[in-house]
Amino acid sequence: MWPLELFYKAVARYQRQRLTSHAPGVDVKVVIVGNISVGGTGKTPTMIALVRQLTERGLRVGVVSRGYGRDTKGVISVSSDHTASQVGDEPLLIKLNTNVPVVVGEDRVAAVRKLTSLYHPDIVLSDDGLQHYRLRRDFEIVVIDSARGTGNGHCLPLGPLRESAQRLKEVDAIVVNGSGELIDRGATSHQLCLNPQLPRQIFNDQILSAGQSVHAVAGIGNPQRFFDTLRQLGFDVESHAFADHHLFTSDDFVGMSDKPIVMTSKDAVKCAKFNDFDLYEVTLQPEVSKSLIDQIVNVVQNDRH
Repeated sequence: MWPLELFYKAVARYQRQRLTSHAPGVDVKVVIVGNISVGGTGKTPTMIALVRQLTERGLRVGVVSRGYGRDTKGVISVSSDHTASQVGDEPLLIKLNTNVPVVVGEDRVAAVRKLTSLYHPDIVLSDDGLQHYRLRRDFEIVVIDSARGTGNGHCLPLGPLRESAQRLKEVDAIVVNGSGELIDRGATSHQLCLNPQLPRQIFNDQILSAGQSVHAVAGIGNPQRFFDTLRQLGFDVESHAFADHHLFTSDDFVGMSDKPIVMTSKDAVKCAKFNDFDLYEVTLQPEVSKSLIDQIVNVVQNDRH
């Protein structure tokens, strides 16, 4: 398969050079939050942490995202009344957790322009936009899962990488999701602390006590991380993994009525209508380091001086 990997890397490099050289300008500072590997690395909690902590610093923050998995087209300003099928599960989760302006669109440049025209933010965070090179960027963050890292170091189809690991030396910061040593790849590394809370019932906010046996369902990029988290919280877990961005139906929960069903917040936003089941979500209180927030704030402030 190595000839296919070489071809993939050559195409990715060509696309980056071509699109970057013709990237149209936008009238706002843009921070990219993405990854170089397939699968879940923790981009969404990183986005939520960045939005909250930048807002606490007094910045007006906006978010753009593709809105993966939605059944609509075009550029849409997300509201809390939207469903995951209309705007995508991750943008809706970011909106519900931060209440900042969120705009989805296949064309990130058009999404940023709509966001800036409607809300006039100081800074825009682009969710999963590292390889969307048509969007000019002022600061790049790569999120890496500490357990999986860069895998075997190969690009698709031989390995999990979308771009060569060399790309880590070119970004402005690396956020490491999980415990372990920070990565020395040239860019400054920062830890993402997720701080999971005990499961809370979706419909009446009842807290689930540790020590119980539960069904754990996860339609995320790395389901095993969620199952491990529940075990660390003290639960006896029967795991049920689904594809990333899975749109749940009531049929998915057939046979799970014998004990509570626990899921991530990303999945919970798609399950609010299934009130016939005993559903709980594990909420997170994600945080990134003050030094990373300082770096990003400096990007905005330097433009003001």
